[in-house]
Amino acid sequence: MLVMAVFLYFNWEQEVDFATLLPDELERCGTQIDQNSKEYIHLETWLKSNQSGWKDTPVTYVPSQTYISPNLSINILVGGVVINYKSESGGWKQVIQSTDTSGLFNECSNVDKSF
Repeated sequence: MLVMAVFLYFNWEQEVDFATLLPDELERCGTQIDQNSKEYIHLETWLKSNQSGWKDTPVTYVPSQTYISPNLSINILVGGVVINYKSESGGWKQVIQSTDTSGLFNECSNVDKSF
């Protein structure tokens, strides 16, 4: 019974409005990007379009393409997006969405060139 409860907890899709959690600036490849940059706007638009389908995950993921702030970390992988964020209770949550990230994935040497 406990195994089934854990499975259902981690397999339960939820809706999260990450666009409202975005800070004014994020760090990406050692550079600050702000609300006026094409890359920030592209990421914000993607988050607004992908509010549902997030699942809690206890797995630790290797950082790939990351956007970092004190209360939010977005890790874009090939085939998915992992977001760690500070919840309203003050604790950290981690969720994942398996999705096509080809429109988001961009190496650091190519930052802001395709957006």
